[in-house]
Amino acid sequence: MESSVQAGVLKSELLGELERYWRDQLASVQADEEQRVAIERQLLQVRFLPRREFSAVDEIIVPSALVEIETLREDGKEGVHSWCYLIPTGGGLILSVAGRPVQVLTPQSPLGSALLGKKRGDDLVIPAGTKSRKIRVVTFS
Repeated sequence: MESSVQAGVLKSELLGELERYWRDQLASVQADEEQRVAIERQLLQVRFLPRREFSAVDEIIVPSALVEIETLREDGKEGVHSWCYLIPTGGGLILSVAGRPVQVLTPQSPLGSALLGKKRGDDLVIPAGTKSRKIRVVTFS
């Protein structure tokens, strides 16, 4: 339960960081109207993306989910835990939220695509060049 409470607080802070990031990007754009429009779309998306809270164990990951994953080690020891946020567009960012990095993903990315529809405890294999990474969904909010 502590992990889901932590995820809820982290998600709230993340959404604030995402909005600040896109506002800062908008403020720094000079004359490029096309870039300005794209940034304004991202800002609107962050402001109006449904703020869904996931509570039931059988719920699945959809865009707007903040997901804690664990990279599984071959030796069976506990792997590295990390956070990612699934958003329809605008992925590729890594933001520092509450002292931890959160990777912003889209459903088009290999990891984002693999996470969609998964549940807590599911194990995944993600292609990584000629190798693959094994991860487990720990929790999401």
